[in-house]
Amino acid sequence: MLSRSATPGPPVSTVLPLNRKSAFVFSHPELNPSRRAKLAPAKVKPILFAQENMGAEPPATEFDPAAVSAALAGTWRYDSPDEPDGVGFLRFADTGRAYSFLLVPSNGPHRAWRASLCPWYIVASPTQLWFHIKPDDEGAPHTYRLEGETLSLTLMSVSHERSWLLHRASADEIPEWFHQRFAAFLAKNP
Repeated sequence: MLSRSATPGPPVSTVLPLNRKSAFVFSHPELNPSRRAKLAPAKVKPILFAQENMGAEPPATEFDPAAVSAALAGTWRYDSPDEPDGVGFLRFADTGRAYSFLLVPSNGPHRAWRASLCPWYIVASPTQLWFHIKPDDEGAPHTYRLEGETLSLTLMSVSHERSWLLHRASADEIPEWFHQRFAAFLAKNP
């Protein structure tokens, strides 16, 4: 059963048992209870656990989506041939939102500009994140592997697969334009 809280608090992480072989795990700290109800369980993909470990809920040490969100929080850098200096940036907030500002190259009389790409994300399993442009859309699955200060992400879609290797950015590696774009986005989208 999906647990709901009317008061804001820490990220929600709920396991919904389906049968002895599978369960739904749902975690999204930014969505309000009415939106969580819309997403679960229809929009959340099943995660399989070993049968011998299945009870009413898997052990808490198996997977903690809130801990993964906390570990992802911060700004990450990655190689990007589209950027003038060859480096792109992605910021994960522990509120369930990711922020990136992609360079759209100049085209004829149009000069280059930055497009905001700021999807919501859900930590669905120890190996899968779901990115959603709108909180209630189906989203796109990404596999991930987090090892210390390195994060690998792979977009798995019907039409293609794309991978990124990201490294946690130090404060002096994050350019001023990223801070400015991030602040401007937050001012317009509280």
